[in-house]
Amino acid sequence: MTTKELKIEIRKLKKLKLACKAGSVERIDLHRQIKELRAKLNQTQEISKEKEQLIFDIQKADPIFERMGIDLNKFSKDELTFHLKKIEKARAEERG
Repeated sequence: MTTKELKIEIRKLKKLKLACKAGSVERIDLHRQIKELRAKLNQTQEISKEKEQLIFDIQKADPIFERMGIDLNKFSKDELTFHLKKIEKARAEERG
């Protein structure tokens, strides 16, 4: 499952959980399912060293991402590499 799908599933289960009576078996089971999905979500959001370095390089080259609060973790390594090359190419054209 992608992070988006996991978040959607968690929201659905939370709505069902709120509809259940407190202390019921169904509600306890839903709570456990939500907890498992959140653990999966945290595992998928871990960043590899390569991706972390790419994000650092992009933010160093163009600090607007940091100022605007744009989360670069959601992009793949290929997308980040492409964007970094694009930024470097634009800077090279500005210089000369």
